[in-house]
Amino acid sequence: MDKKIQYDSLNDILNYKVSDMLPFLAGILFVCAEASRTVLRFIIPSFLSREWLIYAVQDGVILILSFLSIVISIPYARKKNRIWPVYVFVFGSILFSILFYPEYNDWFHHQTYGLSLLFFHMTSAIFGFLIFSLFYDKKKIITMLLYACRINVFYHMYEYSEFIQRGYFLANNAQGELIQQDYGLNFGYRVVISLIFFLVLFVYNKKIIDLIFCIVSFLIVLLAGSRGAFVCIGSAVLLLYFFSWKHIRNQKKLFLRMIFLIILLIIIFHNYTFILNELIRLLEKSNISGRIIQMLLNGTITNDSGREGIYSIALEMIRHFKPFGYGFYGDRYVIGRNYYWGYPHNLFLELLIQYGVILGGFLILILLFNIIRMIIQCNDKSWQLLLITMLCSSMKLMLSDSFWYYWPFWALIAILGLWNKEQNDTKKHILSNAEKMARIQVQSNQF
Repeated sequence: MDKKIQYDSLNDILNYKVSDMLPFLAGILFVCAEASRTVLRFIIPSFLSREWLIYAVQDGVILILSFLSIVISIPYARKKNRIWPVYVFVFGSILFSILFYPEYNDWFHHQTYGLSLLFFHMTSAIFGFLIFSLFYDKKKIITMLLYACRINVFYHMYEYSEFIQRGYFLANNAQGELIQQDYGLNFGYRVVISLIFFLVLFVYNKKIIDLIFCIVSFLIVLLAGSRGAFVCIGSAVLLLYFFSWKHIRNQKKLFLRMIFLIILLIIIFHNYTFILNELIRLLEKSNISGRIIQMLLNGTITNDSGREGIYSIALEMIRHFKPFGYGFYGDRYVIGRNYYWGYPHNLFLELLIQYGVILGGFLILILLFNIIRMIIQCNDKSWQLLLITMLCSSMKLMLSDSFWYYWPFWALIAILGLWNKEQNDTKKHILSNAEKMARIQVQSNQF
């Protein structure tokens, strides 16, 4: 196992073969979709159909790069994920609902969550699986993410400066009204992706540049993000700590680390109020503001955010027990009567409603099995970086958003598939070598 995570330099990238350059460029454009759209808005003069043209340019370039990458890399197809079964399932689900649930039609053409807006662009979240499945080398994926996340951190700094000048973020409330907020819910979660990536990279590689990107991202989340983003950060720290234990071969060192952690948790538990008060005192002195900081100062950091009403409707739908669910967007049709966004703000609830207790439950078990298996068995730091980044970013889906709209979830599925393929190939290689050695041994015995 490598002591440090390996990735390619800019000079290496410039010398990439076409089969490596195509997925690299497609990945950069996909992960940096928001940034590239902003650049295009500066380049393309303002006119009535400018936004349509911007999306058309993005879609066209990513589609061409992806198609060429698939064609050129056919010799390496065995090492890659099989893409078509996932999209047969995805678009099959959509088509099934269109044919058998015509009452959902208003949601299929929703002004914010309609199919044409969130499913039929190459930058749509569901194509995260496609983009990450263009790769078969973990080093190339990490290289792409490294440069994409660096670009995104600079773009997030630009977004934050725009927020400071404007004084608010725009968002839809439960009634669908456009309101001004002093924090960006989705903005904070987008920043967290880069934050987690650079956090893990710094812990493993100890490079100051990664720490700087991590700290900048953390400050942006603290000042302009939501508290839910810290669930992603916290889960990343815990998983990183677990993996660090796995790398310890000295039993005494492992034992001491466990004792230290237990003592630390006991101290925090018994002094929680004192620690919180001291933190609030420091924040008051620092004279900086942000939604998370204000919630700490007001003592509302643990208050309910209105999810209970959504969860109660979702659970009631599940209790009615439709074995194969309400179909794609079935949750929107019911929950959307009371809440503009329509989804239940929880990955498991969404799967159980749309696909039912049987199929939805099966999908959840398959997902959890593969995640837990990779966590336990993976000892490669490069794969650990990719798993922590995508899995912990996807913790957002336990509190907010829909898995249909969040690309790290689809990238996570691709990462799980690629790691499994590598494991299977390694096992086959070991068995093949063992068989060869056995044949050689038999032949030598005959002589």
